[in-house]
Amino acid sequence: GYLGGINSHRKADFQAIFVASHTKKAISPCSLCRQVFVEFFPENMPVYLGNNMQEITTFTVGALVPYAFESMDM
Repeated sequence: GYLGGINSHRKADFQAIFVASHTKKAISPCSLCRQVFVEFFPENMPVYLGNNMQEITTFTVGALVPYAFESMDM
């Protein structure tokens, strides 16, 4: 995945995240991407995971990354 350039946007610029793959099973974002989600997006932002069967599974950032380490934890 590629999240470069995200710093040039505001949180309000994003409404949802969509992660798609050419696999039968929906692919889940890697740990680094999940950490970026926590740092840049609200906990209730929808995250859609799609596959090559046009099936979509929906989570929120908070559900996808439970017990996330945040700057408030430092």
